[in-house]
This record gives sequence, structure tokens and C-alpha cells, in this order.
Amino acid sequence: MTRPAPGARGRALGEDSRQDRRTVMIIGAVTAGVGAVFGGWIATRLLIRGVRTARRTARFAFAAATLRLYRRCPDCRRLHRSDARVCRHCGYRRQPRPRGRRARSAARCHTVAH
Repeated sequence: MTRPAPGARGRALGEDSRQDRRTVMIIGAVTAGVGAVFGGWIATRLLIRGVRTARRTARFAFAAATLRLYRRCPDCRRLHRSDARVCRHCGYRRQPRPRGRRARSAARCHTVAH
């Protein structure tokens, strides 16, 4: 039985370990890339949600500061103009307001008929 030369055996082990290192490096790079893309996607989604929330808050603050020019829809809870009859988001139809002096007093008083 012949034994391989000591130098040849060392080179063979060295090449295998280099190949293993390359494989580990490639797997690590791919994992890092996928993690970066996924993390970026999550960060983008959170940013979009934050912008939408800030917009809703700003609209609500504006509506409160401008003497209730906007109201919330009872179905979808989004702001719409107070003179709108139909919600543009969900299609909810608001009951028309009674017009005139008699209609207002009749609408406000539930116990006595005027």
C-alpha cells in the first residue's frame, strides 16, 4: 500500500476548505441580500403606514380647527365634507337635513310636537 506524499495530502485538504469557505460566503451573501430586501420592504410598508396616519391626523386637526367643515362617515369613519350627501369612500347616504325654521325646531324637540 502506497501512502500519498505529505504535500499532496495537505493541498487536497486546503482546496476543500477553500471551497467550503466559498460556499459559506455565497450562502451568507445570499442570506444577507434576502434579509436586506425583506427589511427594506418592511421599512417601506411602515413608512407608508406612518404617512397615512399622519395625513389622517392632520385632516382631523384641520377639520376641528375650521369649525367642523368636515365630518366622519358613520360607516367607514373617514372624513368627508359636512355638506356631502353621499360618502365618496363607501357610498353611505346621509339623511337630508330638514330646512327652514319649523323643521329645525321639530327636529330638535322630541317630546313636544310644534
